[in-house]
Amino acid sequence: MRLFVLAKITDQSILKSVVEDKNRDPEFRLTAASGIRDQEMMKALAAHPMTIERQIGVVGISDEAFLLAMFDTEPSDVVRATIINQLKAPASLRQIALNSFARKDRNFAARRLREYADDGTTGIEAAFKDLRSRAEALQQSRDPAKLVPLALSARFDTIMESAALGLSDPIALETVAVQGTNREVLRTVLNKLSDTEVLLRVAQSAIDPAMRIAAHQKSGAITWDSIFAHASTQTASIAELGDALAAVTLFSEKAAGCNRGRASGRIEPDTQWR
Repeated sequence: MRLFVLAKITDQSILKSVVEDKNRDPEFRLTAASGIRDQEMMKALAAHPMTIERQIGVVGISDEAFLLAMFDTEPSDVVRATIINQLKAPASLRQIALNSFARKDRNFAARRLREYADDGTTGIEAAFKDLRSRAEALQQSRDPAKLVPLALSARFDTIMESAALGLSDPIALETVAVQGTNREVLRTVLNKLSDTEVLLRVAQSAIDPAMRIAAHQKSGAITWDSIFAHASTQTASIAELGDALAAVTLFSEKAAGCNRGRASGRIEPDTQWR
């Protein structure tokens, strides 16, 4: 009821006071932000280092050129989804549906596009089908010279993940494990690594901190109990605990074998196109 009442308020001073009050419920602040007309205030908030603040800023922005530029560099799934939800122009949604790196962003933009234009998805389904065919073909390839670059830096996540699925060469797997940063790719590669010496090298050299922890644990040199005991000490940073939790997601739930109270287990990838 309170959110319903707040959504009816048009007084800008009241709405701004709600948005600026960081002690308020985020949902309250998001509702207030949707009614603010001060674009510069919202754009400044959209540049905030905290995810929730950027999300609140985005809700109050109507400048689609600004939102599209922000989308290209936004690291948060939640904020990117909020940007897509704010977009109204079919051309903007089409741009994301065809060009976004992340599958979930492409799918969401395509669904929103159907809401605004009956023929707006012309060509998009064909593009999705082509991407899916390329991904399926990569899974059958065993050429490391072709697969490694794609697993590390393909334009689309679907291509990255499919290239990783095709990898079998031990040197190629170690290369991707060390240099990779995409968690779905790292999950696939970790599942294929079994040599203790290789796992220990990955634990020492991987760019991704969660991969270092996961490889170290899989090597048998360290247990989940010791990992979380260290990450839970008073001297440990929030980032260290986050890395430990992320390491669990690189395993299947069965392989992780850790306390569900400490971590949520494997996060299944989004495999749906529609």
